[in-house]
Amino acid sequence: MGVGARNMGKAEKQNWQGYALLIAATLVTIGFLLGHYNHQYVRKDQQSLLQAAGKEIGDSFKAELQHAIDIVESTTWLFYASQAVDREEFENFAVNALRTAPNVKELRWSPRIPDEQRDAFVNQVREQGLKDFDLKE
Repeated sequence: MGVGARNMGKAEKQNWQGYALLIAATLVTIGFLLGHYNHQYVRKDQQSLLQAAGKEIGDSFKAELQHAIDIVESTTWLFYASQAVDREEFENFAVNALRTAPNVKELRWSPRIPDEQRDAFVNQVREQGLKDFDLKE
């Protein structure tokens, strides 16, 4: 084999190595691009899921808060429906209302009594079983 043939074999070998290196670099670049695209796609899905979960939590909170407001506002209708709401009637209402609204911790019966009716009212409540009852301004 002559010198020219040996140089030709060496040149072909270097060409194949160059082609192999080019193909490997191309595959690595395509892999990086696919990875980046997949990351962006997954991230977009995660953001969508996070937004949906946030909306669901917000809607749930809003519904629970509205229910609590409705319970408190319904006490108004109790007073409209009765000539005079006494402590026992209010307590019956409050027990049932609080059972359906765990967010509402307390409904308080706080009647407003004209000063001239104060003593009679205090005596009446004490006779109903609250021996230490008193009114404060």
